[in-house]
Amino acid sequence: MDRSFQVAPPVRVHIPKDAAEVLRNRAFRIADIRSYIDALSTATGEDFSSLKAAIDSSLIYQGGKSHLQSRRMLAPFFSEKSISDWTDVVDGEIRQCLDQLAGIDSPDLVRDFCDPLYARVIKQVIGLKDEAEEKISELAALARKLIEQYVSLRDIRALNQAYQGFQAMIHIDPAGHQGNGPRSLSQALHDDKAEPAGGVSLPMMMSILTAGGHSVVHSMSYALWGLLTEGAKSWEQAAAPDWAARHLDRVLDIYLPAQVLYREATEDMSIGGCPLHAGQSVVLDVPAINTIARAAKPKAARRGVRPRGGSVTFGAGTHKCPGEFLARLIIARAIPALARRFPRLVLHTDQCSFRSTPMVRSPIALPCSGITTVLCSSHT
Repeated sequence: MDRSFQVAPPVRVHIPKDAAEVLRNRAFRIADIRSYIDALSTATGEDFSSLKAAIDSSLIYQGGKSHLQSRRMLAPFFSEKSISDWTDVVDGEIRQCLDQLAGIDSPDLVRDFCDPLYARVIKQVIGLKDEAEEKISELAALARKLIEQYVSLRDIRALNQAYQGFQAMIHIDPAGHQGNGPRSLSQALHDDKAEPAGGVSLPMMMSILTAGGHSVVHSMSYALWGLLTEGAKSWEQAAAPDWAARHLDRVLDIYLPAQVLYREATEDMSIGGCPLHAGQSVVLDVPAINTIARAAKPKAARRGVRPRGGSVTFGAGTHKCPGEFLARLIIARAIPALARRFPRLVLHTDQCSFRSTPMVRSPIALPCSGITTVLCSSHT
């Protein structure tokens, strides 16, 4: 029997060192969604030009020199040092969101805190038009499916509309940077005369980054769910000034939205002793990888060695999340501020709900109580 046309089943990876090899090896690639969109456009006669432009301008799907040029163009702005300049802005927006949360009768931590905080911060970081704030979270919720597999035609249409909407919010600021605050990405790209690779649209790249920034809502809301369901002691610890330094990595590694990452082998090879054929898929089990990596750290420290492979909460290699430092800053400042402001916060766990796909699991509703009484006057 001729088996040459049979597709080999995906290989599941859960060992950190094997995951690191997959993510850092250029012989693995993200699945080619662009060809799929082209085929759909041909078959239906529909115009998916906005979605095609988003894919061409996305760090996720770019490869080779185009990807490297985009990375180098964005790296200075998203560096840890540069993002730290946004600390005062983030703290100010957290205070505004906490004040608004305190005035809501039936609060929800996703709808009334995480989403508004993301929208207020990302609007300034990216440099979106003033009227964008109300639409950002709505469009980002649609745009998140760009990273999913097996996207339906209905969702493809919604994605195309979402990126049309994002692009309308974007403008490369012709006035340059003014004032004493940090420069937005829009201002930085204008001032630095950024030159994107051929086929890459700067406004669409900024749209992709805006949509991708919505992952901070998923991570922060999941972390809040975890801390508040762990018990009163965990929430009390979250209010401590050193909470982020001591606990943030653990929380992000355990309560993480990403469930799997997909890669495709471009040549015959092997991973962890398992043979792979060109075109075969690899599925990285993110929770399992993080669990093993976290357990290996103290053992490796006792032996005086560095464990091979580690957490993949923010990915690794060429496709590592460019917004890691911004996400860490927002979550590290927001959770302690929320815990100090509302120490008696309680989740209505029977009313909480999650959105789950093969790739992502995150809260979509976290109803709570205990926010009406402010017991601490010095919250930041």
